[in-house]
Amino acid sequence: MTLSAEMHPTDQALSLVTRPRGIDHLVVAVRDLDQGRAIWQALGFTLTPKAEHPWGTQNSLAQLDHCFIEIVAIADPAKIKSTTKKAFSFGAFNRDYLKKREGASMIVLESTDADADIADFASRSLETFQRFDFERMAGQPDGSRERVAFSLAFTRAPGVKATGFFTCQQHEPDHFWHEVYQRHPNGATTIAEITLVAKDPADHHIFLKSFTGNSDLRSTSLGIEAETPRGKIAILTPQAFRFRYGPASLDNVPSDLEIRGMTFAVTNFGATAAGLVAGGLKIADYHDALVIGPDQTLGLAVAFRPA
Repeated sequence: MTLSAEMHPTDQALSLVTRPRGIDHLVVAVRDLDQGRAIWQALGFTLTPKAEHPWGTQNSLAQLDHCFIEIVAIADPAKIKSTTKKAFSFGAFNRDYLKKREGASMIVLESTDADADIADFASRSLETFQRFDFERMAGQPDGSRERVAFSLAFTRAPGVKATGFFTCQQHEPDHFWHEVYQRHPNGATTIAEITLVAKDPADHHIFLKSFTGNSDLRSTSLGIEAETPRGKIAILTPQAFRFRYGPASLDNVPSDLEIRGMTFAVTNFGATAAGLVAGGLKIADYHDALVIGPDQTLGLAVAFRPA
């Protein structure tokens, strides 16, 4: 696998201080991949063919403009390894997450150099793990299969067990991104926001700055927000979350930091609404956004807003 040129760790960390990381993708963990695919197709997304990871999980993607949703399920529990002090296990994290609930389990930011991200996280006193490299065969629009490869840099938010965080560096982007997979009946073009809930968002202020590389967060009585080069990450109080996504969007107050909502930017608001109704979904209108409640999407409030 071809990896980036080596840099001194100090240089790597400093280079990222002024280079915030954009949203790469959101991991949505489901117990039944076919059911998860059916839900996201009803939401109006075009999905990639199913694929399997060598460590026992399987997935299907909804690609957007250089960001995506990764729907993940457990395929072979026997292949899943445990997390150690040196190595983080994607499979084990999502397996354990699914023991408690379905929904969005991990936030992933883009990377141009996974080693530099690890050095940067360490310089900011975040927990780090060995770089994780892997590859798999990905189904192409013409029916062929091509190699895709990635390097991942995992970290942890202090005291947080319910949500995972890592960055993803791609090595074969031409085999990964395809325009045909990025055209969606609902008109979605990008992830506008990923929304987490915490009793006290300020507790996670330092981590959010360190993870995104954005030192200029917006703080209000509702919570904290980090603008990234691709989409916003917000941590809101339960009351603020219900105000944004509707009173039925949060069935309980999480005791941990949890991802409970996300917003997509769409090109044709009217067509989006018509498509969601045609898909058999109940929609609500909150603050100029169409919202699908978590009871219809396996635990994640999904909103659509005009681009």
